[in-house]
Amino acid sequence: MLQQGGYVGPRFTGVFFFEDVFWRVAIPLVYGRVAVNPVNALRIMPAKLKQRLCSNTKALREYLLLWSDCVDYDMGHLACAFHSRIISR
Repeated sequence: MLQQGGYVGPRFTGVFFFEDVFWRVAIPLVYGRVAVNPVNALRIMPAKLKQRLCSNTKALREYLLLWSDCVDYDMGHLACAFHSRIISR
């Protein structure tokens, strides 16, 4: 149970360089089947910059590749932790 005002943040945060700024890429905690918008992982990027990113095909492709690598790393880390708990029993 989480106390009032508590915060559960992402387990993994990546970084994407766009328009001369390093932007945090926060990989969400996901349980079950949900739709996830990769652009929403750029939580502090202003909406106008997100629009520019989405309209720049090359930059968007680079971002989506980075985002998917971050998700793979996070999910793999979780799977390793899960399997190590099962093996240790």
